[in-house]
Amino acid sequence: MAIVKGVNRTKLLDPSANNILDPGAVSGRVRCITDTYTAVILASDSAIYMGVTLPAGAIVIGGKVSYAALGTPCPDLTIGDDGDSDRYLTATQTSTAATVVFPNTVGGTNYTVTGTTDNIIKISLSASASGAIKLETMYIVD
Repeated sequence: MAIVKGVNRTKLLDPSANNILDPGAVSGRVRCITDTYTAVILASDSAIYMGVTLPAGAIVIGGKVSYAALGTPCPDLTIGDDGDSDRYLTATQTSTAATVVFPNTVGGTNYTVTGTTDNIIKISLSASASGAIKLETMYIVD
C-alpha cells in the first residue's frame, strides 16, 4: 500500500518561498451567487447576465442551472462569460425541464477570473425561449 500526498498538501508540509499557496487554494471562503430569470419569448441568440460581478482572482468551482422546458424549437443553453460563451457549460438541450451541474469543460474547472471579460456569468440561448431559468454559482475568494 502506498501513501501519497496531493500537490497542495506537499507544499503545505514544506513551506518555503517557492511553495506559497494562494489562500483560496487551501482555505478560501466559498460564496454562492443565485439568480433567476423568467424568459417570455426571449429572442434567439439572446444573452442573460446573472448575479454579481465576480472579483478578479475569484475561482469558480461549480454550480447548477435549473430550467423549465424552454420551447420549440428547443434552444441550446450555454453558460460562460463575455470572454468565452461556453466556459462552464457547453450546449445543453432544453426540451424538458432539468437541473444540470457545471462545469462540464476542462477550461471551466476551477477557473480563475481575470477581471477583463470574464467577471459576469452569462447564459446564452440559441433559439427563442420562454420559461424560468435559475442559476447557482459557487466561487472561492480570499
